[in-house]
Formats: sequence, C-alpha cells, structure tokens
Amino acid sequence: MTAALERDFFRQLRSISGNGQDSHLLDNNATTRTDPRVVEALLPYFTEKFGNSGSRNHSFGWEAEEAVEQAREQVGRLIGATAKEIIFSSGATESNNLALKGAVRDVTEEGNHLVTAVTEHKAVIDPSKRLEARRLPGHLPAGR
Repeated sequence: MTAALERDFFRQLRSISGNGQDSHLLDNNATTRTDPRVVEALLPYFTEKFGNSGSRNHSFGWEAEEAVEQAREQVGRLIGATAKEIIFSSGATESNNLALKGAVRDVTEEGNHLVTAVTEHKAVIDPSKRLEARRLPGHLPAGR
C-alpha cells in the first residue's frame, strides 16, 4: 500500500468510526463513500436530467443514453476496455448473477461445472444453488 493510499484509508476509517464508540467499518466494498467528483458529475441526472436511457423515442431518453455511453467510454479508457465491454448494473447481486450465469454458459462445453466455495457471499451462493439445481456448478467445502 502506498503512503498516500494508507493515509487516505486511515482518514476514512477515522471519519466513519467517529461515533464515539470503539468500532470500525472495514467492509468498504458495499459501503464505499462516493467520490465527490462522481457525485458532482451525476447530480444533474438526479435533479434535472432524469430520462430513461432505454427510452429511445424521446429527447429525455436520448440525453440519458448519451450520458451512459459517455460513462462507458470513460470507464473503458480507465481500465483498458472498450465501451461495449462495460456493463453497468444496479449492484453486486446483479453483477454476481450476470458473471455466474455468463460463466456457466461459457463452460458448458468444457465440462458442465462451475465450482464455488461455501464461504462465498449469499449473493454468490444463492444463484449457484439455483444453477446447481440445473446440474451445472458445484460447491467446494470450506478448507479444501
């Protein structure tokens, strides 16, 4: 961890644990504070520009679609991907479902299995169990 990242981590840790109690929130995956630059860029879409990007028959939808496509391009440039490779989801559960179901679809020709660990998050275990009912993946017991 670089010194700057370490300072930022501990500054955030102090700011979220400032409730007078001796507690610290370390699950920064599901609860990460949004970067102020992101809030600033998105704010108009919460207050003024509220079209549905999937509605392509009016200007509200066209404007929203353009903003989503611009965001795909920005994220793609950031991680070295094309805009078409970027899929936005509503959260981790939806993303896990997309990844698991896509992986199962891709591996069916190579052995009809996908192994997950029983220690996975519920958002991975539940779709894995549904896929397992279709005889596709299996679960790896903890400690293996």
